Amino acid sequence: MTLEMSAGKIYLTGWSETVAVGFRADGVGGSDDFALERRDPGGAMVWDQQYDLGGSMDRLYGGVLHYDFLYVVGETAVAGADSDLAILQVDHVTGVVLGETLWGGSADDIATSVATNGSELIVVGETVSVGAGGRDALVLCFTTN
Repeated sequence: MTLEMSAGKIYLTGWSETVAVGFRADGVGGSDDFALERRDPGGAMVWDQQYDLGGSMDRLYGGVLHYDFLYVVGETAVAGADSDLAILQVDHVTGVVLGETLWGGSADDIATSVATNGSELIVVGETVSVGAGGRDALVLCFTTN
């Protein structure tokens, strides 16, 4: 799990092997589902959310608070397929996912960290889909609305 602390708020990102009730109407989760928690400065749970994008592996590795939103990043994959980089936009007050962006090519693409410069999200990770061959560093910039 990773930790993001901002303005007295503590956010934990990772994954869980429990069934999620996020995006799928049938409530059936994959083997790993996105897991996200918010805690107060004393460590007490404010909210705990799990999300399933329908793949067999949904994992979060980092996050950043940007204005009124928490942006968390990681990877998602369907059984037997390569991973795609995942970015979730989350309401930091409720933990509700407001949007998602997937980025990927013909091989593994993973986001491991995210930061902001005030107007853009800077996503860092690794790619096998593009680059010089093998695992290459990946830096992507996304403009937020």
